Amino acid sequence: MGMTEGEIASLFKKHGLYRTAARERIVRLLAEERRPLSAAEIRAGLAPGGADLATVHRTLNTLSQHGIVTAFPSGGGKRYLLDLEDRHGHVALCLGCGASSAIQSCSDAQLRREASAVGEREGFQVISHSVIHFGYCAKCLREDKKPCKEERP
Repeated sequence: MGMTEGEIASLFKKHGLYRTAARERIVRLLAEERRPLSAAEIRAGLAPGGADLATVHRTLNTLSQHGIVTAFPSGGGKRYLLDLEDRHGHVALCLGCGASSAIQSCSDAQLRREASAVGEREGFQVISHSVIHFGYCAKCLREDKKPCKEERP
């Protein structure tokens, strides 16, 4: 599920950012993938000549600072996920290798009640949510990659 030119233009305008080729390519890739990616995976997913790794890192930093992507720790590095207002998702993320899996259902009524209570109490309008479950995939568990305190988010 990608984004149209108009959606990308609107996203950058909303966040007060100029449209650059690198920003557009990275946002487009993250929108298509709909899963957390490392900077190296983003670089590899860009068309030939898309951007070098340093440009990818700088661009991700800018997009993260402006709330367009969310960065979180993974396997000694970071992974990035497009953070759109209408995005609603749950992800299981391996801290060992960075593998991720989408969790399709969202039936936690208690979470929704708590979010509504915050809204009423604080005047905060909840428009979406994401949940990231950090842990270890079967492969990392088989390879005995033990959790370590430094890797915990």
